[in-house]
Amino acid sequence: MAKNYDEIMELIGKTVELTNRNSEDTSVIIDKLNKQDRLLNGLSHTVSNMEESLGYVGNEIEQLKMNEEVTTTQQEILVETAQKRVCEILGNDPLEREKYFMIFIKRLYKDTRQNAGLGSKIARTKKGDYQRCIDFMEAWIPSCGCAELRSKADAYAKARLEATKLGYKKPTKRTRNTYNDNTID
Repeated sequence: MAKNYDEIMELIGKTVELTNRNSEDTSVIIDKLNKQDRLLNGLSHTVSNMEESLGYVGNEIEQLKMNEEVTTTQQEILVETAQKRVCEILGNDPLEREKYFMIFIKRLYKDTRQNAGLGSKIARTKKGDYQRCIDFMEAWIPSCGCAELRSKADAYAKARLEATKLGYKKPTKRTRNTYNDNTID
C-alpha cells in the first residue's frame, strides 16, 4: 500500500503541476483575448468612424451632382419641352404660332425661372432642378392668361408698326416678332 500511497502522491503532485501550468496557460490566453478584444473594439470604433465619414462624403458628392449644371442633352430636352408646350397652347394655326410664339415662350421661361429653378440661361439650370422644370413646363399656363398675353403681343406689334410708320424705327426683315422681357409682365 505504501507504494500506492507514493504513486497517489506522485499523481497528485503531477496533477497540481499540470493544473498550475494550465492555469498559467489559461491566464496567458485570457490576457491575449483581452488584448484582442481591446484591438477589435478600437477597430470597430475606427470602422464606424470611417463609415460615418464615407456617408458624409457620399452626401457631399450627391450635393455636388445636384448642383452641377444640366447636360447638353438635358438642355435640348428643356427647350423641346418648352416649345412643345407653347405649340400645344397656340394650336395648329401657323399664323397664331408666328404671331405669338416668342411672347409665349419668353413668358414660359420667365415663369419657369421664377417658380421651378430654371437657370438664367437654360445651360445654367442645376440638375437638381431639372425634373421640376420639366414638370412645370409640361403643365404651364400663362399666369396672366392666354388672351391677355395675346393682347399684349398685338399691342406691341401695333406700337412697333406705328413707330415704323412715323419714322422712329426702321423696318426689319424679321421672321418672328421679338419682345423685350422687361415689357412682358
